[in-house]
Amino acid sequence: MKIISIPFAERITRKILVLLFLSLFCLAARSQTLFFEKFGVEEGLGSSKVYTVIQDRHDFVWLGTESGAARFDGNRFVNFGSLNGLSAGGVKSLFEDTTGRIWFGHLNGGISWYDGIKFSRARIDTLTITGDITGISQLGNDFWITTSSNGAFRTQLPPQGATVLKGRHYTGQEGLSDQIFSLYIDRNNNLFCITDAFIKKYNPEKDIFETYSPPGLTTYFNVVSMFQDTKGNYWYGLHNGGLYMQDAVAGEMKIYDILNGLSRMFVSCFAEDYKGNVWIGTFGGGVTLYSEGKLKIYNRSNGLNSLNILNIFEDREKNILISDYYNGLSIFKGDHFVTYNTEDILPDRNVWAISRDNAGRYWFGTNNGISVYDPAAKQGSRVKIYNEATRLIGNNVRFIIPGGDGTMWVGTKGFGVYRYEMKTEKFNADPEINAMLPVDRVVTALSADQRKRIWIGTNDGLAVWDPAAREGSVYTQGKGLAGNMIKSVLCDSKGTVWAGSEMRSGLSKLTPGSDNFTIVNIGEGVVPQSLEESPDGTIWIGTVSGLLALKNDSVMFTLTENDGLLSGNIKSLLSDRGRYLYIGTNLGLNRYDTETGVISSFTKYSGFTGIEALQNAAFRESDGKLWFGTANGATMLDPAKLPPVAESPKVYITGMEVNNQPREMKAGMKLSYREKSINFQYYSISLTDPKSVRYKVMLKGADSDWRPVTDQTVAFWSGLSPGHYTLMVKAVNSSGVWSEKAVEFPFVIKPPFYLSPWFIITMTLLIITGVIVYIKVRERNLIREKRILEAKVAERTAELVQKNIIIEEKNRDITASIRYAERIQRAMLPRDDTFEETFVLFLPKDIVSGDFYWMYDNGDVKLLAAVDCTGHGVPGAFMSIIGHNSLNKVVREYGLIRPSAILDQLNIEVIRSIIQSQEKGIQDGMDLSLIAFNRQKFTLEFAGAYNPLYLVRNGEVIVHKADRFPIGMATLEQKKSFSNVEVPIRPGDMIYMCSDGYADQFGSPEGKKYKVGNIKKIISEIYNLPVNEQKQILEKEIMDWKGDLPQVDDILFIGMRLLP
Repeated sequence: MKIISIPFAERITRKILVLLFLSLFCLAARSQTLFFEKFGVEEGLGSSKVYTVIQDRHDFVWLGTESGAARFDGNRFVNFGSLNGLSAGGVKSLFEDTTGRIWFGHLNGGISWYDGIKFSRARIDTLTITGDITGISQLGNDFWITTSSNGAFRTQLPPQGATVLKGRHYTGQEGLSDQIFSLYIDRNNNLFCITDAFIKKYNPEKDIFETYSPPGLTTYFNVVSMFQDTKGNYWYGLHNGGLYMQDAVAGEMKIYDILNGLSRMFVSCFAEDYKGNVWIGTFGGGVTLYSEGKLKIYNRSNGLNSLNILNIFEDREKNILISDYYNGLSIFKGDHFVTYNTEDILPDRNVWAISRDNAGRYWFGTNNGISVYDPAAKQGSRVKIYNEATRLIGNNVRFIIPGGDGTMWVGTKGFGVYRYEMKTEKFNADPEINAMLPVDRVVTALSADQRKRIWIGTNDGLAVWDPAAREGSVYTQGKGLAGNMIKSVLCDSKGTVWAGSEMRSGLSKLTPGSDNFTIVNIGEGVVPQSLEESPDGTIWIGTVSGLLALKNDSVMFTLTENDGLLSGNIKSLLSDRGRYLYIGTNLGLNRYDTETGVISSFTKYSGFTGIEALQNAAFRESDGKLWFGTANGATMLDPAKLPPVAESPKVYITGMEVNNQPREMKAGMKLSYREKSINFQYYSISLTDPKSVRYKVMLKGADSDWRPVTDQTVAFWSGLSPGHYTLMVKAVNSSGVWSEKAVEFPFVIKPPFYLSPWFIITMTLLIITGVIVYIKVRERNLIREKRILEAKVAERTAELVQKNIIIEEKNRDITASIRYAERIQRAMLPRDDTFEETFVLFLPKDIVSGDFYWMYDNGDVKLLAAVDCTGHGVPGAFMSIIGHNSLNKVVREYGLIRPSAILDQLNIEVIRSIIQSQEKGIQDGMDLSLIAFNRQKFTLEFAGAYNPLYLVRNGEVIVHKADRFPIGMATLEQKKSFSNVEVPIRPGDMIYMCSDGYADQFGSPEGKKYKVGNIKKIISEIYNLPVNEQKQILEKEIMDWKGDLPQVDDILFIGMRLLP
């Protein structure tokens, strides 16, 4: 065994030097803050003194505190004390046994356990413990309890419900000691008690304890903690004696103290993380991390407020939980995020721009100028501030980008563009550049292309400056920009310049070799406020309502909050030049996996403490580190240090309520049909980011699909019918990982007895039997009555049969005659598609109709009439035949084409056809509308008897009224002269003619007539539709209006579009 040690005098000298170095280190590290989430009394913890911490099999974190026990789910603490069933006093030790019970070792000797339902107290049958319970553990079936003043106690694992523990007591007589500091079981199942009399190892063969003294381990200081790592190395923590590590390979004992990196000499506890790093807790010095032979200190200088460490524990998600004697619980979630937000490095916490120059210095643009931070410089000269106070540059810095030859370009709000020369270390406001900017000198975007040209976005166009040629130009909407108010600029890997603006589609691009931008359609009103390119050539567009993926000038898909983004308000975009795209929002940072589509989240709970990313404040270093400017400083992310993707979250169903009353859950439980309102409580614990946990639930048997993703941990169902149900719950964590399998809980709601199968079968059999008996009895009675009635029926039947035969023959003759008349009338009517762009809606009330339509085309003039004869059915049909024949005669024999002349002669022909020699006058006639359309001259003439002509132009209905007298209903001596109307028309006008059957139809819930006003309204709405669609709409309209009411009259509706 080789012991590495340092002479005492040299160690004292080095100690002074190290203390001086540590003080300088604290000053140097103060600007860099790692994320330790802190929990104390203000966050709900029962006491700030936390002795120990564990995580149970259901992912709850249990803490032993000075006031009792606390259970933590990432969101809230539930504190337990003696009123809940625990023994009195604080809890110094915790342990979960193989059955899932949580054991609590109390100050002053109390012992308690929790079985998931209630707390119970336990005691040792032959021993009254006067000191603290310093350890509880299980080795096989043996259950060990150690104390601070009464030695150790071994028993068998107590059965459920046991309150009295029986077993063997170990003190000094068995080689142990009464004072035991802690209990430890190594990876080889060796049990050690760390006592005031050094380390004691249990010998199971002899059932005694023996002193364990590894070579090289000092006995001058008390050992207070012990640990074996996964490599087999043993670690020993001493009270003010530093740290000893026995190397499992070399066998040598190494000593660590404040001279070679240990934060304090009092080493209180150990833990090992998933990387194999050993975490060393000290009392008074915070935590020291041992990683690959190097020590690193975590204390107040870099974010850890806890200095007096009592316990360290790694949870299921690889977080490090640290309990402290004074400062409660701290959770370390990794060193991948480092925040810079202190006054010694930033003149203002709003960081709008980040960059790095050729000398390795970091540039931060703020509302109070620029901070240039040189991590390699001497302490006291690492930070230089440039602002209005130094009279070197304006305050409101918005963009910083590197140029050629060490030049740094700075864009400001209100002060234009500055050029910083590394050689002269001066800022220059070139007048040639700033002369291209509008008078407000506001720079809204800044980017450099492959030719080292600088593109400057403004509120009035996009300027470009070529430093080599010392010339520039300005692009505006006149050169193809979508808008002059530029929001973002991207110079991609292919040499294309992309510009986002606040006008129209918002995105324009300038391809190499072109001098004009072209607009890329990404949707109306979409404003690209951030742009980025990923290695596959996809252009990513951040907007206030989500993230767009653009490829080949087409939007492939959009991501929003519904897909997992923290917010749709995208502030900045940054590709890691691999598979990941980082998305800065006003509510935190997202990471999008371009290969799998998984979206991860980073918020203040996971180390992104700045929360609100600022506009386009993102920067990527050559080594892959990513920087983000926020409203609370600059945050650096080292993706290489991100923990592995968390395993899928586990979901637990914790309880249910039936009809608003708590109910014990049993798989397959059966509920009454009256118990149909149910809610379930469930949870999934993620200490990494508890606020990002979301759930999907489905009640199979009630829900057809998963309910929408929610952050609620309670789900409700009411009005459930009898049947079999299964509750299914899944969760997703901040890494975007969903549960591999949904947790399920089946149950049954039983039907009422009268709906149960046995009851239904029994009642069915009884009903069938009763029906059969009834049928048999009724059958006998009917047979008897049948015989009596048969004679009467036979007699009457013969009479009725004869009468029915006569009636049926007459009905057939009448119906056949009417049907023949219908065929004659239908044959008489022209085809409704005789004229182009014309529709005819013809709905007779009976088989034959008193309404008819008439069309005639002589090559120059098209004549079209809508005629309504008096009456309907057979009388109306006869009248329609007379009218139709008369119209043909007037036009074809007399050659009349003027509408008024046609009606004048038609009136004479109708009267001659109807009047008889002994009669002085007639009461039959017809109302009609007649138009003559000369397509070559594009003129329209109209004449009418009662029925008007409707013309619709640009939604306006123009009514041309007819003469207020009909055709017929007069004697030959009574002279009628119809008016001829020349109608002004335009191409595309729509004309309509109809009978009164449409307007007079009763309908609607009130039973009202349709009326002419409604006709005007509907034709003004449909006039621009294709004529066939108009016909369908008019037919549907009148049928819907009529409903179940009978049709009161024949309906005829004609429409025609006037085209040259």
